[in-house]
Amino acid sequence: MPRVAPNAGSKRSGSSPRPSRRVAVLACALAVGALWWPDGTAAAQAPEDRQALEQFRDSLATASDTVSLLRLEASLIEHAKLDRQNPILHLRLGFLALRLGTLGGKSHFEDAGSEFEWAAELEPDWPYPLLGLGVAERELGRGVGSVLFGVKAMLGKDQDTKAVTAFAGAAQVDPGFVPALTELAQTTDSMRLNRRPDLTLAAFRRAATTGEIADPEYHLYRGRVERAFGDLDSALAAFQRYLSLGGTRGLALLEIARSRLALGQTEALEPYFEGAAWEGPELAALYRSDIAPIATDGELADFDSLDAAGRARFLRKFWLKRDAADLRSDGERVTEHYRRLVYARRHFRLGPFRRVYDYGERYRSGSREFDDRGIIYVRHGPPLTRQVHVTPAAATYGAESWTYVIAEQMRAFHFVGRDDPSDYRLVDSPLRMPVAAREEFLLTWAPRAVTADVSLPMYATNLRVQTLKDIDVATTTDSYELRFAKPIEAFAQVLVTGAREGRNTVHVAYAITVGDLVPTQLVSGWLYPVHLRLAVLDSAGAPVVRVDTTSLMVASRALGPDDHLLGHLALPLPAGAYTLRFALSQGDVGGIFPREAIDVRIPGEALDLSDLVVGTRKMGLSWVSPGRDTLFFDPFRVVSEGAVMELYYEVYGLTPEEPYETEIKVEKKGGGLFRKVFGGGGKKIRLGFSETAPGRLARSRRTIDLEGLKPGEYVLTITARKPSGGAAERQHFFVIEER
Repeated sequence: MPRVAPNAGSKRSGSSPRPSRRVAVLACALAVGALWWPDGTAAAQAPEDRQALEQFRDSLATASDTVSLLRLEASLIEHAKLDRQNPILHLRLGFLALRLGTLGGKSHFEDAGSEFEWAAELEPDWPYPLLGLGVAERELGRGVGSVLFGVKAMLGKDQDTKAVTAFAGAAQVDPGFVPALTELAQTTDSMRLNRRPDLTLAAFRRAATTGEIADPEYHLYRGRVERAFGDLDSALAAFQRYLSLGGTRGLALLEIARSRLALGQTEALEPYFEGAAWEGPELAALYRSDIAPIATDGELADFDSLDAAGRARFLRKFWLKRDAADLRSDGERVTEHYRRLVYARRHFRLGPFRRVYDYGERYRSGSREFDDRGIIYVRHGPPLTRQVHVTPAAATYGAESWTYVIAEQMRAFHFVGRDDPSDYRLVDSPLRMPVAAREEFLLTWAPRAVTADVSLPMYATNLRVQTLKDIDVATTTDSYELRFAKPIEAFAQVLVTGAREGRNTVHVAYAITVGDLVPTQLVSGWLYPVHLRLAVLDSAGAPVVRVDTTSLMVASRALGPDDHLLGHLALPLPAGAYTLRFALSQGDVGGIFPREAIDVRIPGEALDLSDLVVGTRKMGLSWVSPGRDTLFFDPFRVVSEGAVMELYYEVYGLTPEEPYETEIKVEKKGGGLFRKVFGGGGKKIRLGFSETAPGRLARSRRTIDLEGLKPGEYVLTITARKPSGGAAERQHFFVIEER
């Protein structure tokens, strides 16, 4: 920027926003067209002169009458003709020009820069000229076209780089100069290219060596710089100091909670929620920006409609609901979220260029902060596998493939940095990746299955359809799934029966293959501790039942790896549609069962049947119903040839004292044309019962002798009928194995 000597022909403008503190001196100056300033030299470094200069800046921040500001500028220029070597005069002209630039007219920022450069030449050891110069450079960089910006950025000549250099220079000549440090922090954070976090960190840490800094703003921005680029523990200490020096309590609580949560400290939940209950649009915007990367549009609309107390309640439900859905303890999901945010901001931050999409790019995130890798990372965390592909130098900046298990399915995502090294985008098929990366991926993940039935075009279409489905699922959900180093083999059966007093009972019967489980020897046997996590979620995803406990299973002997441990849970629930999640583990050995949709029904007017509970006494897994019947469960759904099977079911919607009929059939699974043509199917069992309803609900326990049925897959069908009309049917599939 060329230096322009202050004279009658030069123009001035601009100011950076400051906390609003009106002072009488500016009002008087605007009225009479004159303003007092002290003589130049080192007087500006005296505390009272710095205060006067800050008051001048603060007063400008409240002024919006450009006519009066231009009149003041003209008066100052006349004085400048008589006293060209007065650095304070140039500083005042510079800050006045900044204000005029803010109110309109970019040329004023050029004038401001010239004044600050003039002042810096006169007093190179003063921080204010470099502070003002940095603000002017930053404002000049706003609105620069992306092509021109890119060229300047590659040469290190962009305005943001110049601004950071000026702010760092101000902090160099006066390490404790808080205005320059805060501007340095904000500008560094907003930069997308040529960021110098080391420069910013060094400036703040150098300031800390000058003695105690009582300005809370320093500690606020020190904490933000440390969290973004440095050390989380140092960030936490800075935010705590900000609070102790009288910083805004709600903001301090949020910043402290952000840092503690990123460190994995779930104890920070209460400060986090307490901070959310403080009023203020700025604070609400910060909380909103934190959840926006994973919240649905509906959730954000709900958040926006609430007052501070309501927002605190909303956030508590928002995070605890996700804890339950992922079978996590309270606070685990939010701590992981803040850890992900810190990581994504360091590694997947978007560049400064406007994102332009090709016609064929289906996914468009709309994010201005993260590239598509960051979108997926914040929603689902670190991938199970991550392939960074080598690509031809002229083709792209790079390509990556990530895999996850999301919603019980393995899913793959492919990113290409085609136009910008800091903007990797999701592509709708691995076949759209650069050739080298595509071949590498297909060899390791999805080898082409071209056969007589699947042509190459069909294969490409199927691959694209699946990739688009994966993208849709991943970008509309978020998760923090449990992960285990070794899988556990387990079987489970989820049934609903045992109605009583407006509720019904959800049963979870499970069997765990011992495998790699490690027991503890007791005097009377062997103890197998198993961590059990369970959550039942209502239709809105809110937890209704949560279980997080260690089940202590005792065996009389040390079990072999093929033996099994058995367990059962009974959960009374009101009528409704639910989703059940269930996991079993011991240390790094574990597994998660697929989500189970549950329809809990209670006796009503319509004829209905409960789930069928089928098992054997030999299994030894039982529960006593409200009617004092003993139910026997079998999570394997396997019985031995010739076994005696125990059956329990309930009939709902009966008319008291009126008859009803039930029919039980056991037949081999299958049939259809094959059976009609070739015959066979073996022996069948058919039983019929006519009974009188004891009330609106009837409980039935039957014993079925399977003698004569050959090994194979079978289906047990129960049908209930009322003479007045109506029927209900339930089925249970099981296997008969050889003795």
